[in-house]
Amino acid sequence: MIKPRSETVFYCHSAVDLQNWLPVQKYLKPIALVSDKAHTRRELRELGYRVRALPVFPKAVIMCRVAAHKFPSRKVIKIGMTHGAYHFKRFPQSRELQSV
Repeated sequence: MIKPRSETVFYCHSAVDLQNWLPVQKYLKPIALVSDKAHTRRELRELGYRVRALPVFPKAVIMCRVAAHKFPSRKVIKIGMTHGAYHFKRFPQSRELQSV
């Protein structure tokens, strides 16, 4: 009745995350895209990608952002990609930093 989880997915918060993922994806077998944002799913579908909505229960999830809380089970292997688009965001008080 309960089948073992064997799927790996890529969590896509925005279309920018996909741009960071595509150079890696070409070296791997196809990995499903998932997102909890309706506008992201819509945008990626318009670009021709198949995107599933959360919740999903994969064996492993790859993400560019700090989004481990969206997959709360300890049984889900969480793989983070550092230096994604999330890591190059502007500082909240950039004007103050420019004068330093």
